[in-house]
Amino acid sequence: MDILLYLAGALQLGIASANFVAVKMLRYPEAVAALPSSVRQVFWVQNVYIVLTVVGLSLACFAYPGELSSGAGLGRGLSGFLTLFWGTRLGVQLFYYSPEERRRRRAIDLLFVGTFVYLTGVFAVAAIGR
Repeated sequence: MDILLYLAGALQLGIASANFVAVKMLRYPEAVAALPSSVRQVFWVQNVYIVLTVVGLSLACFAYPGELSSGAGLGRGLSGFLTLFWGTRLGVQLFYYSPEERRRRRAIDLLFVGTFVYLTGVFAVAAIGR
């Protein structure tokens, strides 16, 4: 299980890194330029905090795989939360994002879908325990 959680940590680092690529690919600065400055600031701050949160969750997978998969206490709670977190993110990918945009960037879409399925599954198994 430790190896599966190490891979989950690496995938989460990949997701965090993808946010930097998204800034250029989706042209965030141009897209938010017309917004009021307070909305732009909130947008950027929330994006930074999301990236920091995902990096922190990734580091937890590297530092505490045994605790995450113990099926007890805080490890069980965090693994259960991550099951819900990545499971709902999978739902967003499949049912909220524009089907046209997903088709246009099909390889990226499939990469994210596969990653979210893996993360949801690994954390569900970890929450149940060894």
